Formats: sequence, structure tokens, C-alpha cells
Amino acid sequence: MSASLSASSEGKLKSILAAEEDQSIECENYYRWAVSEWFYDGYNAGAFSKISKMLREDSSREINFAKFKNKLIQTLSNVLIRIKRELSLELNSTVCFVSMTDDNESEEIENSSAKLINDAPLSMAFISRFD
Repeated sequence: MSASLSASSEGKLKSILAAEEDQSIECENYYRWAVSEWFYDGYNAGAFSKISKMLREDSSREINFAKFKNKLIQTLSNVLIRIKRELSLELNSTVCFVSMTDDNESEEIENSSAKLINDAPLSMAFISRFD
């Protein structure tokens, strides 16, 4: 298990889409919301190496993985809530959410964390991103 920061921007999204043959809305939504496709996927991963190691070695992970995972999601959500509060002007229209790749519940994790982190209009727009 590794922790990392991922981000994208409208400018980077436009450059990715310009190089893509498929110009459908489905393709745009995929590149907009698939964290693994973002330009800054795993940005500055080295800064998170100690945290990632601690997560992998945490004994509570083996005892009750579901509890460990839920606590991790809540902790990451709380960090993003604090960041959005401290940088409210800069992040006012930015959707922040927690994602877990290679997890069958990734969309639910993203949606539930988005509800916690963002204001209602922003989180509702995010939740309906694939409609």
C-alpha cells in the first residue's frame, strides 16, 4: 500500500484530450476522473515513502483490514478538509477526494469522501460525473 498525491488541471486535461483520437464525452470523463491517468499522478512520491512504509507495516492492517482501510480513508479525508479550509480561496472550485486504486469500492470511496470534503454543489456535481 502506497500513499501519494495526485492532481490534474484543465490545461493538462486539454492537452491529453487533444492527442486522443476518441473525442467522446466518455473519453473526456475517463481522463478527467481516472486518477491513474492524471498528469500529476503520484506527484512527488518520494515525499510519501515513509508514510507508505508505515501503512504497509501497520499491524492493525492484518488484524482487521476493513477497519484499517476505513480509518485511513477518514484520516485522508480529514487532511483534505483541513487543506481546503486553509486554502479556501485557492481551492474553492476544486474537487478534492480520496481514491484507492485497485479497489472494487473505489468509486464509492471517492464519492463518500467528496461529500465530506467539498461543499454540497461541488460534491453533487462530482458524484454525478458519470451520469
